[in-house]
Amino acid sequence: VISTDGGRYDVSLASRQRIPVYWSGISSVVRRCSWFYRGNHEIMQPYSEDRAMLLEEHYETAVKLRTFPMRVELGEGEAVIINSRTMMVHYQGTVPKLVRRGVPDEATIPPDEPDTVDHVIFVLHGIGSVADIKLRSFVDCVSDMRATSQQLVREHRDKLCSGESAGRVEYLPIQWHAALHSDSLGVDRHIRKLTLDSIPLLRDFVNNTCVDVLFYTSPFYCQTITEQCGREMNRLYEKFLSRNPGFRGGVSIVGHSLGSVIAFDLLSQQDSNSTSKENQNSLNTSSNDCLEENSGSSTAVSTSDASSGSYQLVGSGGSTSSGASKLLYSRSSESGTGQPTVESVRLSFGVSHMFAVGSPLGLFLAVRGIHKLEEAFSLPTCNRFFNIFHPYDPVAYKLEPLFGDGRTNPVTLPHHKGRKRMHKEITEQLVRVGTAVKNQLSNTLYSLYAGSQETPAITDEPTDTPNIGSPGRRMGRLNAGERIDYVLQESPLELVNEYLFSLSSHLCYWTSEDTVLLILREVYRTPRSTPSSVPLI
Repeated sequence: VISTDGGRYDVSLASRQRIPVYWSGISSVVRRCSWFYRGNHEIMQPYSEDRAMLLEEHYETAVKLRTFPMRVELGEGEAVIINSRTMMVHYQGTVPKLVRRGVPDEATIPPDEPDTVDHVIFVLHGIGSVADIKLRSFVDCVSDMRATSQQLVREHRDKLCSGESAGRVEYLPIQWHAALHSDSLGVDRHIRKLTLDSIPLLRDFVNNTCVDVLFYTSPFYCQTITEQCGREMNRLYEKFLSRNPGFRGGVSIVGHSLGSVIAFDLLSQQDSNSTSKENQNSLNTSSNDCLEENSGSSTAVSTSDASSGSYQLVGSGGSTSSGASKLLYSRSSESGTGQPTVESVRLSFGVSHMFAVGSPLGLFLAVRGIHKLEEAFSLPTCNRFFNIFHPYDPVAYKLEPLFGDGRTNPVTLPHHKGRKRMHKEITEQLVRVGTAVKNQLSNTLYSLYAGSQETPAITDEPTDTPNIGSPGRRMGRLNAGERIDYVLQESPLELVNEYLFSLSSHLCYWTSEDTVLLILREVYRTPRSTPSSVPLI
């Protein structure tokens, strides 16, 4: 057995199968290739191993005995004519095809991935079994994010690593949809009995995708989803350490859409006693007020029992002081719809960063009756939190207004090439030119009416565009005092109609260089060896 693709696949030479290591999937066939023919679309295709061995035997005989040309019958009306060492033709009927021995010159073998892993990122998907506009699987989309990350590390190695040798960032998918819709639960069979017969394709789509949101608000199925995600992360982390015993990097979580809500709730329930002493002293206080209603009539106070993993939402009253953040769930039946009752799943590792992309977390918190977050609010075992979204994403919501001023603009992410997109630069240039012309015209008119008296110049400073926020504003402890909301720059084509690109904008993060570059910059800001890399249990 040979490990390939950065240790994500194992290849069995005996069975010629390539099997995924960290997720369940269909194994692919592996073939030892030594002979190729030019197939459709001018692409070199490999022969099967049996045919390649037959061609190699006749080729060696022809070269040794100099019996050119030599005809090799392949069966089914196909034959290969070996005219010389370099000139060979495959005939299928009367159609000739060029044959090559060895790897073709035009073939490009991708470079090997670095053996050293600097950071591990677990990626949680949103609703449904497909993850992008092309209806591809979640594993394929995470592969795109991994490939984008590797390309950006090569391009920005000096800036990311400050001259140090860079390894790679490993992205591992965490899948919960299949476990929720498995035959063991039987929920799909029950829903099919209730489903009408009309418009079957649309109803199947709703049952397989949109209903996941309702499942997460259900106490029973929310427990299933939470346990699946927590246990799967623990399982993959243990397996990763067994295959990479020298790993000393950190661990982060990326949550897309509903996956970001799941990750946030899971991290909210972690026990801060398992973190480092510094983090414990800053986060671990008992019976503290973390969330407060805007109206002031009701204050959310969290009480926790670390041994049982229970978290209860207490009624009105309670003091207002800084504290921990374990109040999103309750075992009490008084919690109501949207406040599911679950038991926490303890993660066997610390989390350095959480990145929410296309996240409806702000909406979920509002539905739960949480209208304000105190500045002391933070995740017990995660010090950094980023909310990244596309400006046209219909599912994404801001989080910074929960900390105070609702007029706060998100920070605009720079383009990965190091500058703003052209249409934004043109817009800002036009604003500056317009402001300068306005100032000049105002000064000229004022001088004409004021005569020869000296008058101060009237100037208007150009204002920032509405979607650009100030990165210097502090927003509580959720992201260590730094900004939380970050917005991508829309492309010029998307300016045509924001409604037309709303769906694709929610699924654009897998291949978004700007999003991945922000993730890389943040994970490489932390030291390579951190307490989060040490197993907690």
